[in-house]
Amino acid sequence: MSGKKKAAALFRVWHGVRELIEQAEQLGDSELVHFLAVTQLLIEERATTLTSGVAAFEHVDTSLPN
Repeated sequence: MSGKKKAAALFRVWHGVRELIEQAEQLGDSELVHFLAVTQLLIEERATTLTSGVAAFEHVDTSLPN
């Protein structure tokens, strides 16, 4: 699968996770909302890496904690 197709598939998955977040919010399950939000961020990171050609955090000094 090409990078463009992978990015498109990740975009669809991202929207599915967004819908799950909305449902978890309606249920009042804050722990599930948090878990899904983290998942959504990971999907965004992967899609960005696929489309930008630059690995996430490649130019950031990650050797020290904030």
